[in-house]
Amino acid sequence: MNKSYDEQSLITGLRRGAPQAQTALLELYGEPLIRFLIAVCHVNASEAEDLAVETLYRAIERIDSFTEKPGASGNAFRNWLFTIARNLWRDQLRRHKRLVYMDDMKHIIAPPTRNEQGENSPVVQ
Repeated sequence: MNKSYDEQSLITGLRRGAPQAQTALLELYGEPLIRFLIAVCHVNASEAEDLAVETLYRAIERIDSFTEKPGASGNAFRNWLFTIARNLWRDQLRRHKRLVYMDDMKHIIAPPTRNEQGENSPVVQ
């Protein structure tokens, strides 16, 4: 069987909810996604595995949104998966950036403390 036939069968199986198709998705694309995330997105192996699993889960969950345009390359499904992985990585960066920023803000803005009279007074750093 050629690759496009296998890919089309995989897509059809995923749309039907076939467990074999989900297993095949993991076997076919798990390692390539991990390598992509490590090489292109510069994440460590553990993060790459987490993002790859989330990518495959998201692909299964949203398989009905995949449409192959007529005349598109034979790699349309693979490209769709790698786009999901890249977008998840970007989302992770945004969340991390926001968390780091909020963590930095804790050191800049401290909550008021009670002085000896029981009144609120700002903390001076």
